[in-house]
Amino acid sequence: MSMNLSVNNREVTNMTFDFPDCGGCKTCELACSFHLIGEFNYKNSAIKIIENKDKSGFSVDFLDKCDFCLNEDEPFCVQYCRESEKLTEFLNKFTRCTKKKEDKLKGGLGDE
Repeated sequence: MSMNLSVNNREVTNMTFDFPDCGGCKTCELACSFHLIGEFNYKNSAIKIIENKDKSGFSVDFLDKCDFCLNEDEPFCVQYCRESEKLTEFLNKFTRCTKKKEDKLKGGLGDE
């Protein structure tokens, strides 16, 4: 898992997880873009599937614009992923880390 933070008093969460079970179909990316902008367009997705440099599989990258499909019963990426259980696990880690950082920015301790 890696995390990138921006500067200028705005923290941007960008988390990448190794996703060895991913087949690289990118259906999750298309579903996400449809949720965000109403079109199927990879470049507008908040989730990115990246082939590992050594061709050993894929990683999933959640960008800061991910809103976790808050108005939906389940995130679109999860609904359309053949590995939805594992993707849900990654999203749960992502949301926990995001919450902890938000709490720290507000002066709280976050839940450890």
